Amino acid sequence: FSLCCISHHSHPREEMTLATTPTFAGAGVFVCFALANRHADCFPRQIPYHSRRARKSRVTDRMVPAATPTDEEDVIDLQLHTRREAPCAALLSLSAFCKERGIESFDVYGDFNCPTSESYLSQFEQDVAAHFGKEDAVFCISGGMAQSIVLLINDATRSKNTGSPAFACHPTSHLLLHENSGYNELMKFESIVLGWDHHESSYDPNIILETSACFRMGPLRLDDVEALVGKEGESRILSHPSRKPDVNVSTLILELPHREIGGKLTPWDEVLEMSNFCSKHNLAFHCDGARIFEASAGYGHASLAETAKPFDSVYISFYK
Repeated sequence: FSLCCISHHSHPREEMTLATTPTFAGAGVFVCFALANRHADCFPRQIPYHSRRARKSRVTDRMVPAATPTDEEDVIDLQLHTRREAPCAALLSLSAFCKERGIESFDVYGDFNCPTSESYLSQFEQDVAAHFGKEDAVFCISGGMAQSIVLLINDATRSKNTGSPAFACHPTSHLLLHENSGYNELMKFESIVLGWDHHESSYDPNIILETSACFRMGPLRLDDVEALVGKEGESRILSHPSRKPDVNVSTLILELPHREIGGKLTPWDEVLEMSNFCSKHNLAFHCDGARIFEASAGYGHASLAETAKPFDSVYISFYK
């Protein structure tokens, strides 16, 4: 798993992945998560910004908090998902964080066997794994990287060695809409787009990106997933982008909640049935849980571990 290019250096926006096996081999359970500016116990606060100042500061001072609004023309920009500090402020806060916790040495890439007593990051990974009920965790520098690693590992461990490697997902998956087809360009993966009316037209992400089509969509449902397997045990859906009929699907991705359609959730009983479906058909069940904290609250779960339990892998983000 050292090939996932895990950065053990502190960074204002960090990502992470969890796994069921310390060696990160086999059908591991992965969670990838990101932090904003500070570390595990320092969650970002939503701080009002004057919208005009905020837009300007993207170029100038990188989102330094604006002055308190003083007139009716001043508005609060609710589109900012986290507080963004200037580089100097971010480094100062990082320095204070290390001093407060007695962190005196850098974590070094490749030191995966370093004891937690000697590595802040190793301790952090174990803490996150425990919160999500998983055996282990590993840090990655981006969600795109982490989820790509998950797909590659799942394909290597569950592949039938027939057809192009592929994963299945909802039409609004982040991998389809916001990663410039990286899964296909870099890893030669195909996608099976579930819940799309394939009889009307082939899947086109631009239809979603350039129109309001997504707002009429529902979340991924069990009957969408069951369409993966036909009478002969093969997929009945042509892949995207190459429209191949003979792909090898190794991973089912479920986003909780579905970001692009307003935070809708798949009914929990169907999530459990999807997990059973994946076990029956040797598919890895992966959760794109960048906003899993909201999903867990929405389901009324008592813990994050309860939300993560049905999945073989989970990606999470702390800066959403």
